[in-house]
Amino acid sequence: MSSKRASFEWQKLENKHLGTGSFGDVYLVMNLRDNCLMAMKQILREKNSHLKELIDVVDILRNLDHPNLVKYYGIEEHKDEILIFMEYYSEGTLDKVCREGLDLACVRRYTHYLLKAVDYIHDQRIVHRDIKQGYGDGIEKGNENKNRDTAPPGADIYMDY
Repeated sequence: MSSKRASFEWQKLENKHLGTGSFGDVYLVMNLRDNCLMAMKQILREKNSHLKELIDVVDILRNLDHPNLVKYYGIEEHKDEILIFMEYYSEGTLDKVCREGLDLACVRRYTHYLLKAVDYIHDQRIVHRDIKQGYGDGIEKGNENKNRDTAPPGADIYMDY
């Protein structure tokens, strides 16, 4: 099998495990070319039977550009694993924010941004299978500002393969 490399050099940061999902672990990495942080999902080949579909989905998601969707920057394929590089948000996941509690106005705002993202992907002729809010099976744009009442939150839409 030939390996596929990301278009940038990167380095995994020590002790920066962001979460675990049914398909792999998510880590914080540094994009050395652009000097920025990214989230990287590591998926072991031996534990996943739908890797071809996953790679196809990531190739589709890389072309999406919407303020309420996490950006996908690249994918690396190796003999034993697949690495997916995504936008990172330091304030955490929407799941985390929701667990802390939201007032009705904030719930409305999150719902509005989520629906805008869904509308966008439908305009792109993409039908989503699942919408998530945590690092477990993907990354979504969380609240970039600790003041949840004024920060513009987003939501990630991605396939759950």
